[in-house]
Amino acid sequence: MKSFDLKGTARTEVGKKSTNELRKNNGIPCILYGIEKEAKAFAVTVDAVRKLVYTPDIYAIELDLNGTKQMCILKDIQFHPVKDSILH
Repeated sequence: MKSFDLKGTARTEVGKKSTNELRKNNGIPCILYGIEKEAKAFAVTVDAVRKLVYTPDIYAIELDLNGTKQMCILKDIQFHPVKDSILH
């Protein structure tokens, strides 16, 4: 399995208002499950995940969240129904 390096930033505010602001600034809200009892909310840029999503290959992702590296996989993606842009 191929490896993909992805850099993200932790999100402190979650909710509709902060998520819409993040999307206006070319960001994608993300959730990381399974590390601890609670899920971690973080954000990545559209350019960072373009080669990961729009490819037929499967990648193991080495996620870097503020200096902490974690191996993970991409489980689900939500697309906009008309624009086909990544929502979540």
